[in-house]
Amino acid sequence: MKPQQLMSISTAMTHWILLFCISVPAISHAKDTTSASAEASITSSYRLGSGDTIEIVVWAGQQKEESLSGEYFVLSSGTIEMPLLGTYPVSGKTLEDATADLQQILAIKYIRNPHVTMRVQDYGSQMIHVLGAVEKPGTFAMKGEMSLAEALANAQGTDARMKGDKQVKISRVNGEKIVVDLERMLRDGTANIPLQAGDVIYVTEGQYVVVNGMVEKPGNIPWKKGITVTEAISAAGGASASANIREIFILRGDERIPVYLKKISQGRLPDVVLEQGDKLFVEESVF
Repeated sequence: MKPQQLMSISTAMTHWILLFCISVPAISHAKDTTSASAEASITSSYRLGSGDTIEIVVWAGQQKEESLSGEYFVLSSGTIEMPLLGTYPVSGKTLEDATADLQQILAIKYIRNPHVTMRVQDYGSQMIHVLGAVEKPGTFAMKGEMSLAEALANAQGTDARMKGDKQVKISRVNGEKIVVDLERMLRDGTANIPLQAGDVIYVTEGQYVVVNGMVEKPGNIPWKKGITVTEAISAAGGASASANIREIFILRGDERIPVYLKKISQGRLPDVVLEQGDKLFVEESVF
């Protein structure tokens, strides 16, 4: 197989994998070993914060310390309240660090050779919000690192009823605004950026051009990057029998752009590429 063919296959596979991630919810019945591996990956990177509920189990040798073991809610101060210890800060720590620190404190002051386990019972500190043209808008917990594609998959993908190219607009807590070309991300995987806690993700409705006048099906046509005048007219059912193909123009803001369709169809002029929001008019023939 030629190198060019291998590259084409690789590109196609990348596109398919990303499309699957956006359009299809995650499969819920994974094998136990896969789930355990994924959970370990999540918890290793997750940092605790206010709003989380964590489960702590403390052992002294073979004996479980019931007074210290239990569920603890992380307060707005970033701390939990534990018997013996009182206030214990956990915000910003990974589970591994929080466990090691607690184990060390207990060993120094209270218990000989303690063993501590800790896990997140309820993720409540790091949330993202997915809104707009998705199947299931809502607020979702970040259980570690999360990409834009994963967030959209949590929202069950984009709304299939909204045709045309879409953008993703991300607003961050620090005021930063990011605009992502969703079609480009699906096509080549670029711009699949990592998210931050508090991100608000808004998927725009599909973008359109308008084709009016003497066509079979006048109205909105889904806009795709690179769509041309002839493609838009074809999507509108083609020019009607009473159309004057010498009188076609585009309204782009305040600009009126003539289109010489006959010369385009004869190959004497290149087809005209439409921009988002263009209005294409096909005039009626007087004969």
